[in-house]
Amino acid sequence: MFNRVGIIALRILWQFRRDRRSLALVFVVPVIIMGLMTALIRSGSESLTMAVTGPGIPPGIALPVPQGGPKLKGIGAKSPEQAIRDGDVYAVLVVPRDGASGATLLVDGADPGRTQGAEQAARLLRAALAGGAAVGSTLGQPLPTTYLHAGPEFTTTDTLAAALIGLFVILFTYLLSAVGVLRERSQGTLERLRASPATTTETVLGYLGGFLVFGVAQSVIVLAFLVGVLRIHYHGNLALVLLVQTLLVIIGVALGLAFSTVSANELQAVQLIPLVIVPQVLMSGVIWPVATLPVVLKQLAYILPLTYAVDALRGVMIRGAGFGGIALDLAVLCGVALLLLAVGTRALGRQAA
Repeated sequence: MFNRVGIIALRILWQFRRDRRSLALVFVVPVIIMGLMTALIRSGSESLTMAVTGPGIPPGIALPVPQGGPKLKGIGAKSPEQAIRDGDVYAVLVVPRDGASGATLLVDGADPGRTQGAEQAARLLRAALAGGAAVGSTLGQPLPTTYLHAGPEFTTTDTLAAALIGLFVILFTYLLSAVGVLRERSQGTLERLRASPATTTETVLGYLGGFLVFGVAQSVIVLAFLVGVLRIHYHGNLALVLLVQTLLVIIGVALGLAFSTVSANELQAVQLIPLVIVPQVLMSGVIWPVATLPVVLKQLAYILPLTYAVDALRGVMIRGAGFGGIALDLAVLCGVALLLLAVGTRALGRQAA
């Protein structure tokens, strides 16, 4: 029995000896992903930036920063609202002339986790400004907080849901299109299409039209479930959300078409997910804000389509942005969709030749 088991095991090992893609997936890709995650986690610890301003701050005072707390930055001549809108800081503690007891906190509000951290740090900073015997009473006082976006009813689930909508669309559309095209190829359907009068461009557009129906239907169902059943909070027009999702469907189909040409079977198309999808999940702002990434990773994030999709989806659903507020993101997504469709068409045409 042991001889037979050993022979079968050796046969499996011998098969993988020549499968470089599978070997890289097992030994190389996990190292890359873990290194990327470590860099992102370390950079995320410094993601909260705050400012303290106002006429009630004593001149020359050195404000203590709690261990593991936010990074304090100056905002110069900018107003607190403008500094937050420009992305210089996430929150500003404003101290009026009558002292720390009347201090108020202005936050961006788009990230509930960072909002909570800003509120905790602001209470400690207000107590430090009060000084002396007033520290205890100041800590116990409620801190008036104004939200520039979203509101106190928004939770981390709402922020994450806005990003996951885009992630699910591009992931499942990629799988649907890549596996679908590979199945067409294995069944000989693609060869018959090449022998027909249909050009490669017409074939690609036909595949796009078919997969687009499924992708848009999935987008509508997911969005309806989040809003109607899970009751996530949102601002803005849901039609804009569907527009962003439709562009992601096109991008996902184009990615599937392109990578199906370098895959011999459905398993290999699935094996490419750690290289095609996972980096986008880690660097597009789904988990960690793009602004807090290390410089090199930030530059890479800006070439990923999911980065612009997440920014647009959160812009609409969290910040209540209109078409003009996400116009740049939509333009980039349109450009990426056209580019990837051209790449997929060219790759399919080369394979046909």
